[in-house]
Amino acid sequence: MAYSAWVWAISLTARAGRDPDELAAHFVEGCAPELRRVFEAIGVRTTEVERYDPAHPPSNKLAQLSSPLLGSADFYVLCDCDLAFAADPRPWLGGGDVRAKVVDFAVYDTERWRVILDAAGFGMPAESVRTLDGSATIPTYCNGGLLLIPKRSFELLAEAWPRWNQWVKEHTHLLGGNAYYIDQVSFTLACLDGGLEIDLLPAALNLPTHLSGEPLAQLEGVDPVVLHFHKHLDRDGRLLPTGVESIDRRIAEVNELIAARVGELDPALLAGVGGPGAVDGAKRKVLAGARRLRATLGR
Repeated sequence: MAYSAWVWAISLTARAGRDPDELAAHFVEGCAPELRRVFEAIGVRTTEVERYDPAHPPSNKLAQLSSPLLGSADFYVLCDCDLAFAADPRPWLGGGDVRAKVVDFAVYDTERWRVILDAAGFGMPAESVRTLDGSATIPTYCNGGLLLIPKRSFELLAEAWPRWNQWVKEHTHLLGGNAYYIDQVSFTLACLDGGLEIDLLPAALNLPTHLSGEPLAQLEGVDPVVLHFHKHLDRDGRLLPTGVESIDRRIAEVNELIAARVGELDPALLAGVGGPGAVDGAKRKVLAGARRLRATLGR
């Protein structure tokens, strides 16, 4: 959703302290021209890229891996556009490993991963991790909302990730009837192929605001740096509260920013916000470097 990408951009500049000219957004052809005009007006660089995979919109983010706008940087950060930055994530950039948070819910549990990895020619990891719903999965199966990638790892993934994405598309029968997360599965396989370790991030760096019940209760006391709000917005485009004080304090700060800036938007960008179909199913992704932030939008 174009509106979500706007929240991503203004929160990065106002809350995370990034200059607008550090951001460069990739739009698939014909996507959200009104947002592109807004971005250019505030100094965000934009360009158009071809759809990477019309049959699987979440894979469009892979088009960025070969973008001419991707200059050299020490780290790259791949994010969903339905993120709001409550604080600067740069203190978490460092070290030689890819950094990400394990998935919130194990769509693919350890037994499903055993099937996938056996077919791909990999052995099962010796360790497993628990997701918020208590399920066990492999440590390299991470939520794609925020990925911190060192330069050398990025270079490896730029070749391996598209290759494994194609492999997973050709082997969707291995996914047990749930093929939506092809990009996450292929990312996991690409990391294994390249021998890349995952240094798991805490929930604060990719905190889901749409949860309820016991999974949400486990986040009590967490002070979010990055809020992953999905479509959890009201009809005025504000992030909905969770009922958890430490999280809602940061949500209130982001909402104050939205209220102060929403007047700069074309009303068309708010159409459908918070209502049915507010998120159109295509994950719009953000690729960020230590010196450049970049996004791909569109189906």
